[in-house]
Amino acid sequence: MNANPKLLYHYTNQMGLLGILDSAILRCTQIHYLNDSTEFWHAYEIAKRILVRENSLSLDEKISGKLTALKEEISSLVATGTCITSFTESQDMLSQWRGYVGNQPGFALGFDFDALKQIAEKASSELHPCAYDGEEQEKAVLDLVRETMAKEFNTSPGYWDPDRANTFVFLKMGGSFGTDLMKLAPLHKNEAFAEEKEWRIVYTPRPKKHTVKYRPGASTLIPFVEIDLLQNGLLSCIKEIVVGPCAHPELAKTAVEGLITSTVLFGQRPRVLTSRAPLRYW
Repeated sequence: MNANPKLLYHYTNQMGLLGILDSAILRCTQIHYLNDSTEFWHAYEIAKRILVRENSLSLDEKISGKLTALKEEISSLVATGTCITSFTESQDMLSQWRGYVGNQPGFALGFDFDALKQIAEKASSELHPCAYDGEEQEKAVLDLVRETMAKEFNTSPGYWDPDRANTFVFLKMGGSFGTDLMKLAPLHKNEAFAEEKEWRIVYTPRPKKHTVKYRPGASTLIPFVEIDLLQNGLLSCIKEIVVGPCAHPELAKTAVEGLITSTVLFGQRPRVLTSRAPLRYW
């Protein structure tokens, strides 16, 4: 098993850098509002295929009923408030500068892995690497199906209340299968992006745990939740800031160092580096 990286990098633009350092907050965006949101449904399609296959092979009526309930549970998950924020193991990658920053100055914030994991857990979220291999993705979903099938759960959508006329009581089917699949789905990505070595913090909706906020987007408002980065009152999780390709890298580095000095939340100041990526947009 590969060891966890020491640092994970979050690529952002100037406004993102200023916002994170000023507020000590990281935004997790609802996944349906991201450019690659279609990948979210890939795990659902895998699950449907597995459930249909397993059901066709089953001769046990109870097992078939449970498999059918899981498939219907997936079909009901039309909307979800699952939120993510992305990181990469790559400190200075050309495709990351192009994809996440565009034609403007950018920065890669290097987060301490262990601190980031603790921050995610404190926020009722989880930090995991993305899976790019098709066989690995299918195995993860199959394992989840088998783990769920080993438990007892409700297989009926509900019942007519005998004490109230024309009242149908809806019941949750499939146990925690839908919730568990929502945690797994954001980690599945197309194998063409494997070089990114992406990790994601995944937040699944919990009533009264986080307030959904909104920011302006290109064509719609973008919902997100906030994750507090402070540990013992300090912004100690950021260990490194890489200044992206720009016309004046040394000036940009000096400005970031000045920003760090003025940010009182830092315990130990992160080191500042400049990118060597061959990108020119100015």
